[in-house]
Amino acid sequence: MKQVSRLTYSNSGHAIQALLSNGVHKLWEWQKENANLEGRATISVKIELRQPPAWNWMTNDTSDTNPEDAVPCSALSMNDLLSASRGTILCGIFLLLLIKEKKVKSFFHPSRDVMVELLSPFPKKGDAIEASASWHIWPTFTCKVVNTILPADIHTTTAFLHTPSPTTFSAFHPQDKTIIAIGMEDSSIRIYNNPRTYFHCRGHQERITGLAFSGVLNVLVSSGADSQLCVWSTDGLEKRASKFLQMLPGRGAAPPADTRVQFHVDQIHLLVVHKTQIATYEAPDLECLHQWVTREASSPITDATFSCNGQSIYVSFEDGSIGVLTTSTFRLRCCINPTAYIPANPSLRVYPLVIAAHPWEPNKFALGLTDGSVYMLEPLGSKGKWGTPPPVKNGAGPSTTTRRNRFRSTRKVNNLPVKILPVTYKNQSHGQSSYSSDDLPKNVVMSTPNQGSPIKSMDFHPEQQILLLVGTNMGDVMVWEVGSRARIFLRNFKVRDLGSCSRTLQASLANDYRASVNRVMWCPDGTLFGVAYSKHIVHIYSYHGGDDIRNHLEIEAHVGSVNDLGFSCPNKQLCVVTCGDDWLIKVWDAVTGAKQHSFKGHEAPVYSVCPRCTENVQFIYSASTDGKIKAWFYDDGGPRVDYDAPGRSSVVMAFSADGTRLFSHGTNIEEESHLVEWDEGMWTIRRWYCGLRRKLGGIGQFDISKNGFLAAGDECMVKFWDMDNNNILTTTDAEGGLPASPCIRFNKEGTLLAVSKIDSGFKILANPDGIMLLRTVENWLF
Repeated sequence: MKQVSRLTYSNSGHAIQALLSNGVHKLWEWQKENANLEGRATISVKIELRQPPAWNWMTNDTSDTNPEDAVPCSALSMNDLLSASRGTILCGIFLLLLIKEKKVKSFFHPSRDVMVELLSPFPKKGDAIEASASWHIWPTFTCKVVNTILPADIHTTTAFLHTPSPTTFSAFHPQDKTIIAIGMEDSSIRIYNNPRTYFHCRGHQERITGLAFSGVLNVLVSSGADSQLCVWSTDGLEKRASKFLQMLPGRGAAPPADTRVQFHVDQIHLLVVHKTQIATYEAPDLECLHQWVTREASSPITDATFSCNGQSIYVSFEDGSIGVLTTSTFRLRCCINPTAYIPANPSLRVYPLVIAAHPWEPNKFALGLTDGSVYMLEPLGSKGKWGTPPPVKNGAGPSTTTRRNRFRSTRKVNNLPVKILPVTYKNQSHGQSSYSSDDLPKNVVMSTPNQGSPIKSMDFHPEQQILLLVGTNMGDVMVWEVGSRARIFLRNFKVRDLGSCSRTLQASLANDYRASVNRVMWCPDGTLFGVAYSKHIVHIYSYHGGDDIRNHLEIEAHVGSVNDLGFSCPNKQLCVVTCGDDWLIKVWDAVTGAKQHSFKGHEAPVYSVCPRCTENVQFIYSASTDGKIKAWFYDDGGPRVDYDAPGRSSVVMAFSADGTRLFSHGTNIEEESHLVEWDEGMWTIRRWYCGLRRKLGGIGQFDISKNGFLAAGDECMVKFWDMDNNNILTTTDAEGGLPASPCIRFNKEGTLLAVSKIDSGFKILANPDGIMLLRTVENWLF
C-alpha cells in the first residue's frame, strides 16, 4: 500500500502535490471553467491529474533504500521543488529519469505547473561545470513549454545534492530561496547558501524530522525523532536554545517520536506537532504558550498545520477524525468525524497521515491518507467557517458537516449535494480491499449450446451490461442478450467490397475464404464495435439499440493478420487502433475510416495494442511477438518506450478500471505463463502473480474487474487474484467443461463473467448483484 507521505498546495493554491511513500510525485490542478475562470481550489469544479508521459512520473531515487526504510521529504519554493526519499536529493527541475534512463525527452516541472521538453543533448557526468563532494551541477538546459501555461522558454540549471547520510527533511528559506536546509538520518543538519558553501551542525540524538526558517528572527528551528527542539542562528549556525517536549506537568518528558515544526505567518510563533500533543512556542527562546495533549485512551495525532492566516490549527488523528482549533486559545472549534469523508470500510483501516492548508483561503485544507487517496475539505455551513469555539471543557466539541473532494481524472462528476470525487492515483487496492471472494461472479446462471466454432474473443457492452459481443475461430460475430438468453445478432465472415481490396488480399481469399476473429471490442460509449480478423480486414459496426446493428466501415488495415484492435480518443476524436503481422500499428478515423497514423518500429509481428487516453496523456502501448513493448504518441516521433516483456514473450496489456495500474499477461516459447503488474514510472515489474501453469498451446486470456480482481483462464478453470496480493485468491471450474485456456470477460461492474466452453459455447457466471441484474431483466421482459 502506497501512502501519501507529503502533501503541498502550489503557491497559487490552484494545484496540490502529493509525494507517495514509494517516491512518486502526483499533482492535481483545478480546471478553469466558466464557473471558475481563475482555476481556484473548490469542490464545485472538477480537477484533473496533470500527467506527464506515463513512464516518466516524477520519482525520487530509492535504489539504495528498502521501501520500509524510506523517509520521503519535499519542499516547494516559488520556482523549485526539492525532494528526496532517503536517497539523492534533487533540486531544481526534476531530471532524475532523464539522467538515469537517457531516453525520456519530456518531463513535468511541478512547481511551475508545466510540461517541458528537453531540446539540448543529455548531460554526462564529465560535463559538470562545477563539482564538489556535495553538488554536481549540470550545464544549463534549454527547455520549451509543451503546454502553453508559460509564454516563454525556460532556462534553468539542475543540481543533484549528495549528502553523506540519507536525507529525512528539507526546507527552503521563506525569503531567500537559494538558502536550503537539509536534515539527515545521522541527526545532523546542513544549511546551503550556494552550491559549494554550507554550514554543518549537530544537536539532536535521532534523525531530523522537521525544519523551519524564520526570516524575521534569522533562525532555523529543527526537530527530531528524539522529541527535541533546537534553535540555530542562520548567520553561523550557533545553537541559541534547545528543549525536549514535555507532557502535562508531572507527567515527564514526551516519548521519542517524529516531531514536526512550522512557523506562524508572523514568523515568531511556532507550531510543534508530536503524536501525543500539539503546542505553540515563541521563538527563539522556545517559551511554551499553549499545549494540547491527547488523553491516554485517545487516538495519536498524525499531523497538524496552521491555516494560511494563522488563526486556526487543523489537526488529524489516527482514528480518522479532524479537529479545528483556534490558535490563540487552543479551544476546539469543531470536530470532523471520519465518516464525513472516508467511505465506510470495516476491513481496511484508513486515516490521514498528512494535512496541508490552502495558501490563500483559511477555511480550506487537504488530507493525504494511508491508502494513497487525497481529499480537500471545506465547510458547508457557518458562513463558510469551521464552527465557533464551543463553551465546553476537556476539548469536547460538536461535529460538523463537511464538504469533500476526492481527486480523479475522469470527466464524470457525481452531481450530488455533497460531491465525492474518487482519487486519481492510489497504488493500492483503490478502496477495493473491502471486497472478498464472495463478491466474485462464480455462480453459473447461463450456458449456451455449441456455437459451431471455438470462441476467440468476448466483450460486454460498456453501458448495457447484459449485451455480450462474441467472436469465433470461424469468423462468426454474435451479440447475445444474456438477460433473455437470446442471440440478437449474427454475421459470418464476408468481405463487403472485394473489388476494392488489394491483390494480396484477393489472392489470399481465393485460396481460402475463411478467417478467424482475433478480437472483438465495443467502443467506450457502446455506439460502435470493432472486429479484427486473421486476414487483413477490420469491420466496424454501429449499434442503435435493441437488435439494430448496422454495417459501418470495412478497413483493409494490414497485410496479413490483424492481431488486435482498440479504441482511443486523441484530441476528442474517436479512432480505431490496429496492429498486425506486417509489424505496424495504425490509427484510423472511426467515422470515416481514414488512416490517421502509421507507426513503424517493431521488428516482429505486433501481437497486441493497448491505447492509453486521459485528458492530458494520449498514447498507445504495443507488444510484438519477440517480446518488445513500445509506446507511441500520436505523432511521427517514433517509439518513446522500448522494454522487454517477461521471458521476451507475446503479451496482452490492460489497465485497471480507473486507468492507474497496468497489467500484462503472456506465455513465452517455453510455454511458461506470467501475469504481472508494471510500474510505469520506472518500467519495472511491481508484482508477479503466482499460480499460472504451463500452457499446452496458445496464449491465455485475462481480465480486470472494477472491484479490484484479476482473472485468468488457465488449467480448464478461472483463477482469481486480489490486485494487491500475489497469491491466488480462489478458482472455479464453472461446473466443468472449460478448455485448457478459456476465454473470459467481466462486465463493467464486475458482477458478470463470461467464460468460453470446450464445446464452442459460453457460460455466464454471476455474483449476487449480477443475479439480481439478470432477474430484473427477466421480470421486465416477461
